[in-house]
Amino acid sequence: MKSIKSISTILVLMLSVTVTATILNVPDEYGTIQQGINASSDGDTVLVQPGTYYENINFFGHKITIGSLYLTTGDSSYAGSTIIDGNSSGVVVEFSNNEDSTSTITGFTIQNGHSGSGGGIICDNTSPNIFGNKIIYNNAENYGGGIYAVNNAAPRIIYNSISNNIASIAGGGICNDEGSSSYIFYNKIDLNTAYQGAGILASGDGPTIEANWISENHALMVAGGISADAPSTMIRYNCIVYNVSDTAAGGILCINNSPTIANNTLLGNKAGWSGGGIFNLAAQPNIINTILWADSANGIPDELTDSLGNPSVTYCCVQGGFAGIGNIDDNPLFCDLESLDLQLAENSPCVGTGQGGADIGVYGVGCEATSIDNIIELPKALSLSQNYPNPFNASTIISYDLPEQAHVRLTIYDILGRQVAMPVDRMQGAGEYQVLWNADDYSTGIYFARVRYLDKSESIKMLMVK
Repeated sequence: MKSIKSISTILVLMLSVTVTATILNVPDEYGTIQQGINASSDGDTVLVQPGTYYENINFFGHKITIGSLYLTTGDSSYAGSTIIDGNSSGVVVEFSNNEDSTSTITGFTIQNGHSGSGGGIICDNTSPNIFGNKIIYNNAENYGGGIYAVNNAAPRIIYNSISNNIASIAGGGICNDEGSSSYIFYNKIDLNTAYQGAGILASGDGPTIEANWISENHALMVAGGISADAPSTMIRYNCIVYNVSDTAAGGILCINNSPTIANNTLLGNKAGWSGGGIFNLAAQPNIINTILWADSANGIPDELTDSLGNPSVTYCCVQGGFAGIGNIDDNPLFCDLESLDLQLAENSPCVGTGQGGADIGVYGVGCEATSIDNIIELPKALSLSQNYPNPFNASTIISYDLPEQAHVRLTIYDILGRQVAMPVDRMQGAGEYQVLWNADDYSTGIYFARVRYLDKSESIKMLMVK
């Protein structure tokens, strides 16, 4: 992800908290992170050495910083080597006792949480800092696979990688719910799965979603990237690319509200039947200075579908065109579409043609003039990828590409060739799909997944280990 705002000031502020703090070292002085928390006083820092800690921790209202060596060195590799593993026995990190902006967790991998809501992190009526973490492979039975903000919470969620989390209902990566107003800035939010709002569910009082890379999330019903359900949601300077919804709103769903969608780039998002880029349902969004390009629904170009709403679309680059002041329908000429460098070429029609002479989209000029015609093509053949993770415990994601609309069956067989599940049995349009198979009720062993449409099929072997 290219930087559109400097985060150096934020990083300095976050790291400076250790200068005058009392340091409680884990595991040298305290064997577990929770023991360090329990022994701390407000203003202290719990400093954690690299390793894997099988814990479910709770701040219990302590106004402290918990950090890996990333906190003292600025070396982000420590986030990968300092792991808090929830062992599928509850939420991994809990803020639920009036923690505020003086409570921080930074520089960890937070993984394998499993809870009703909030698999990785829950913020309940609190406003902590969640900075520089990898939040991965967490599972919520309801809301917020990666992070769940609820009951007027206002966390600052900054510079994290939030990937491969699952929420059975909504908010695979992040769920902002019930009066909450999270600040979601400069995160990579990808490969998450949910029924609605696979990347982010923006409900409650409405979060500010700014400068994030939101990609390859998969909604089993609506809103692959963002579901904007709250009236005051701010969505600006985000790249929202290659997200998938099985029905509507590959990129963004606007429903019964008036979000601001400004200076975003939506590219290559797909929906099963409508609103490949944006699906607007009874809402009045203000969409400005935004690129909507190569998004599709049911295999057909579809950038913005409106149903019973009244969107204001101005100074946008929309493939196929859209009525409104200053809108254009010209190839935005990204610098390098293949590598997803979405900066603009010098001769891009989006340079200087936004409101007040601003550039349209997320980035400004990043390369010399080009005549390359960037095109995103639909898959040319059926392709079934290896499930991930593999081996897996209880659930796994199966991905496949379809070259055309057809009735698709994805069937799971055991080692004896007996059918044990059929996660997909329906019409689907051309595009890329990800399916979550929850195998809680099945035993350890080898399974086969087969995707079939028309007279074509492909199979893979999967290993479940409990």
